[in-house]
Amino acid sequence: MNSSNKCLLAIAAAAAAGAAIGILFAHESGPQLQTRLKSKSRGWLSRIGPLVGPIVSNAIQFINDSRAAKSAAEKSGTV
Repeated sequence: MNSSNKCLLAIAAAAAAGAAIGILFAHESGPQLQTRLKSKSRGWLSRIGPLVGPIVSNAIQFINDSRAAKSAAEKSGTV
């Protein structure tokens, strides 16, 4: 994982932690808070999606390549 991916992951983790703390200390009723969170999360997802998409695609490709390499090694008897 390169440094830009690590940085993006750290930012996402910090944002999630901040959101969780914000929900715990919210001064709104349940339905009002749910409505506000839905609208905010849709906005964030539309902005973050293009950044996260390539990272997820790379991770999936890495996992698939690793599984293929492991399978090939097991078939050849080198593992």
